[in-house]
Amino acid sequence: MGYVTSLCVGLLCLFARGSKSQESELSEILSLIQALTDQYTSERTEVFSKLEEMKTELIQDVREMIDGNKVQATSVRHDLANLQQLLETDECAQMSHNCSADAICIDTRVSFRCKCKPGLTGDGYSCTDTDECAANETICGPNSVCQNTLGSHTCECDEGYAMKESSGTCEDIDECREGKNNCSTYAICENLPGGYNCTCSIHHEGDGFSCKGIEMNCTEPFKAVRGIGCIHITEESEEFDQGRESCKALGGDLFVADNKDHYLRLAQHFRSTDQVSDVKYMWVGVKEGVWLSGREVDPAEEAPENPSMTSEKCSYTDGDPGEDFLLWTDPCYYEWRSLCQQEI
Repeated sequence: MGYVTSLCVGLLCLFARGSKSQESELSEILSLIQALTDQYTSERTEVFSKLEEMKTELIQDVREMIDGNKVQATSVRHDLANLQQLLETDECAQMSHNCSADAICIDTRVSFRCKCKPGLTGDGYSCTDTDECAANETICGPNSVCQNTLGSHTCECDEGYAMKESSGTCEDIDECREGKNNCSTYAICENLPGGYNCTCSIHHEGDGFSCKGIEMNCTEPFKAVRGIGCIHITEESEEFDQGRESCKALGGDLFVADNKDHYLRLAQHFRSTDQVSDVKYMWVGVKEGVWLSGREVDPAEEAPENPSMTSEKCSYTDGDPGEDFLLWTDPCYYEWRSLCQQEI
């Protein structure tokens, strides 16, 4: 049976090859069998029977192998088609993902991934809110209340405070400077942390929100002006020192503003009356940057843009409504009329 062994070895060698197609291998196998059959024609009948049997079995085996490989190739092609479709599909855009509603879907080359939105924690398929207020009690800064929201938080300023964009913190509202107060027209507004205070001005009484003028017993030639006092403008133009002496001779002195509101009410009085329509400049009780009362002059308080006081210069106010009644300085030897004030 050496020829049978040789035949089997030859067939195994053919199956071991990988360079030819399976159809070519089948044809070569059949040719080999036919060649061996011809070679051993004169041999015993059982040899021929064995060859025929082997031939039939080998043909069946090869066919099954070819059919099996066709099925496998079809499966591979199907898998490749599925992979291509998977690569071309944007699950995020098509909303075919299963990310949490509180997550962000991120498309990838093969599939997608889920990431919880800022302020939330989790794997993207399940997201939990983080309470920033509880995690950081000072997150909003002072004078504020933190309110947790889904994925974030808000900061609400305490009453009397407002959020400042530059710092991101709640800072005090200056109700007096910003005009956000209910003080009486004849009251002085004082800003306080988170609020303000109202105090009735001179010659008035009340709680600051409602101020009633008290009687002012002015003597001639002084006239009572509500919220200002008893004032008089001299007829003659004189140097500062002479003008002050003229006010004293009448029973008063040069006008001295008690505070910014006092001065601004004087300015408003000049605007609303024609009392000084023929008067442009008037000496007032300021010399070398200090009111005659001794209080240092603050240009930003008494009047905007007030030039700084210097030695040998005295202050005057402008009675022209078009000049906004600013305080100015000139050499004290200039001659202006004087604004006098009588003590009550």
